[in-house]
Amino acid sequence: PEDRYRATGLEVGGNTFNYDHRGYGFSDLILEGRVQLTQGGGYAPAITTGLLVRLPTGRRKFDLSDGVDVSLTVDMSKRLGARSPFVLYLGGALTYYSHAHLEGLTQLRIRGQFHLGLEWEINDWISFVAHFWIESRRQRKLFDDVPDGPTSPFPDSNLDFGNWITLIAGGFKFEPKEGW
Repeated sequence: PEDRYRATGLEVGGNTFNYDHRGYGFSDLILEGRVQLTQGGGYAPAITTGLLVRLPTGRRKFDLSDGVDVSLTVDMSKRLGARSPFVLYLGGALTYYSHAHLEGLTQLRIRGQFHLGLEWEINDWISFVAHFWIESRRQRKLFDDVPDGPTSPFPDSNLDFGNWITLIAGGFKFEPKEGW
């Protein structure tokens, strides 16, 4: 199999540039372990923590990174009432990234993520789930050689709060047999 990425941009003088890079092989190898800390009950939520380790088996082919990324996660869920069909989810993660090799981009090494979700159990085997997810920005500064300020050709790319990733998603969950 062959993987590839292509990026096109605009330089300060108005010229365009292209990065066209081909890679090959498998993606990164991800090892993940999860432990349920509490079952929940009464007013207490069920709490799970996890550790995720990403080994650079695929990125090396793209020459993007040569190190290991590590994430620590915490997830909580709570049914909203003993007989309620609604379950609230809340969680977050902290990730340490190895040094990235991306021309012109200064990647942040530590990033956070937060998510909030609601599940409506329509019956024993089908639910509707909605999630809100936000991650801290990926880049400290998008272009090292581009001046900031009103004369910048990319004035909105280097905001102090910019580049946050937000996702709102919804869908149906099918569980034809309990525990699947």
